[in-house]
This record gives sequence, C-alpha cells and structure tokens, in this order.
Amino acid sequence: MTSPPSCSAPPARRCARFSRADPIARVLVTRPAPLAQVTAATLEAAGHDVIVAPLLSPVAREWTPPAKAPEALLFTSPQGPRFAGPKADRSLPAYVVGTRTGEAAREAGFTDVRERGGDVAGLFSAVAKAGHRLVLHLAGEDRTAAVPPPGLTVEVRSVYAAELLPLTGEAEAALRDGAIDWALLFSSRSAAHFAVSFDALGQSRAEISIAAISPTALSAAGPGWRAAVAAATPSEAGILAASGLSCDKSRGEGATRTI
Repeated sequence: MTSPPSCSAPPARRCARFSRADPIARVLVTRPAPLAQVTAATLEAAGHDVIVAPLLSPVAREWTPPAKAPEALLFTSPQGPRFAGPKADRSLPAYVVGTRTGEAAREAGFTDVRERGGDVAGLFSAVAKAGHRLVLHLAGEDRTAAVPPPGLTVEVRSVYAAELLPLTGEAEAALRDGAIDWALLFSSRSAAHFAVSFDALGQSRAEISIAAISPTALSAAGPGWRAAVAAATPSEAGILAASGLSCDKSRGEGATRTI
C-alpha cells in the first residue's frame, strides 16, 4: 500500500477541492491490468492511498469473422481492440465507448476511431444515425446485452474472456484490518466475486463502501455495505465521481446510491 503523503507534502499532491485536513481515502482497485494501474495513478494523484488487486484477467478467444463483411466495428471496452487480432479490418470505422477504449483502439492499429460517450445502447444509436446497417461488435464473453435500433444488424464475436482471480494477500490483509474505505468494482462478475471473497474473510460488509461501474454491477455485489454507489456512466470517470474520489467531479455527482 502506498504511504499517504505527510503533512509537509506539497499541495499539488492533492486535488484542489480537498482541504489539507481532509482524510485520505484508502481505495482497493479491482480493475483488470493494465487499466488498474491507470486508475491507481489517477487516485494517487488525488492524494488517496491505493491497493491494486485485479479480480479478472482477460485471455484471448478464437473467433471467426462473419460471412458478410461489416461496414464498421464496435468496441465497448479497451480489451476489445487489444484482443481483436489480425482478423479485424483496421481500416474500417471503429466506434468505441469512452476515451480509454479509443486510446486502446489507436494503439492496436485502428486508423478511423470514433469515440462516443454513454453505454452500448448509446453506441448502437450513434452507429445507426451514421447510416451503418451491418456492424461487428468485438467484445468479451461477459458483456451487457443491448437491443440495436430497427435497421441495424449487429454481429457479435467474443474475442476475449475474463478469468476470475483471487484477492491478493496484500488486499486480504488490508480488508481484514479494516484498512480499506472504498472498493471499486468494474464489472458484474468482479462485483459478485468480490462480495463472495470479502464474506469469506469473515468481515462485516458494514465496514466498507463499494462503488460499481453500473447499477447492474452494484446489484451483483448484493446488500449490506456501509455505502454502495453506481456510476451514472460506465467509465473510470463515472465510478470516481460516484464515490467522490475524483479531482474533477463533485462528490457523488450523478450516482445511483444505496446506503
């Protein structure tokens, strides 16, 4: 666990909206690598104490392109372009949800990346409005279902799967000691897995708060937590805003909240 800055730490170490007297949150990031480290860096820049313990590890899956060539590609997570492989036509328009997925698509060699905010349903709507009729969604096996609008056909191929990982020894010790204020949960599977793993430690859920990437993921974690919030938008920014941990969002902005 990163040591919190001392009282002599420079003010730039923390968000402007935190006073120097504010307690630093102790945060468990369960996001898969390498994005877990990105989230950790954002939190540490805000002055928080972070443990990284991914609960899912993505692995590639073989996939077969559809018989009819698509007009565009869809990616709803950064792992999609990373695991698309050589079968994906990198010259096609690639519509993505969020900046992180856009960055991953460019790094993977896709040349026409079109970023959209929101969720899968919003991406389908944007693609249909752009005039596309047949698109290919390269996704993970564990994904949010969405119905495309009339006139749009979405072929889906699973290009990766996420395997469950146990909590690290460091994370288990911190949870047993009550040394975690917030656990950040980035999918329904990881949320359910975290709940089971936490309960196995014999601790009370009332000792820790959770923030989930979506209301569905929040529901998967079950009840009883000290506080439980869901991101208004399924993104890193959304989950940090919901928990009040971000530098650039007001505390709890746009969150679905249960106490």
